[in-house]
Amino acid sequence: MNFLTIFVNILTVSTYLNAIICIKLLMREKDKPLNIVNPISQRIIKELIKRNGNDSLFDISSHIMVHQGTLRRRLEARDKSWAVAEDLFNIAKYLNVDYEWLLSGKSKHIVANDENKKWMTRALDAEKRNQQLEKDIKNLKSALLSLKKLKI
Repeated sequence: MNFLTIFVNILTVSTYLNAIICIKLLMREKDKPLNIVNPISQRIIKELIKRNGNDSLFDISSHIMVHQGTLRRRLEARDKSWAVAEDLFNIAKYLNVDYEWLLSGKSKHIVANDENKKWMTRALDAEKRNQQLEKDIKNLKSALLSLKKLKI
């Protein structure tokens, strides 16, 4: 056998072994039950089961364009894998802005806290009173015109 033949044989065996290792890793991840300890991950899995009837990561991973293995590692992480999300949530709370707006810029900028709700309710009440007053003025003007026509 010449050098090229030996090299091709080694490369073929190496490729074959790598393929077997990859297949075993993929099979292990799919067969292995999820081990969730993080509260955020637990809520995600709970909603996933509610929506799909199981905890399969296939649909959600393809939807968010993250590999299933990566998503599994994040969900099973015992460390602070969701710490950045928690920090952003706390920043949004501190700044009194919507979390969705902070992340995407696509939502209302101001969160309706108790103080904002109180002023919003007062503004809506004032708007209703203003509309009623405008109707009353219109009715009074009409009545006044009617009286002028009667010359009373």
